[in-house]
Amino acid sequence: MSVARAAFDFYVPGRSWLHRLDPRVKLALVVAAAVITLLWVNIWLLTGVVVLTHLALLLAGYPASRLVAIWRTIAPLLIVVIIVWPLFDRSGEALVEVGPLRITGLALLRGTVTAVRLAAVSFV
Repeated sequence: MSVARAAFDFYVPGRSWLHRLDPRVKLALVVAAAVITLLWVNIWLLTGVVVLTHLALLLAGYPASRLVAIWRTIAPLLIVVIIVWPLFDRSGEALVEVGPLRITGLALLRGTVTAVRLAAVSFV
């Protein structure tokens, strides 16, 4: 197994309820969760998806250390999204305005929602 593949291989063998679940049911749940996650805009609902996904994985015996490893892997992307989004979204009232740079509260919220959405889709 190559080093790159090993770094992103988060499968954990086991005999939990999640492992025994029919693959078609898993696929249907993943598709439904991904579609809902991509359509929702509310940050609290998206955060709920992340929490429920973590809860389901932990109840299935997925090691918490692997969840932390996934968070460490996607954290740089999430941080970049939160930082860069306000630079291109100029809607809303300005919180900070320095020359051509204009950061708004609405843009910060949209960047945060997008980052949480990416985290939710990653864990689903």
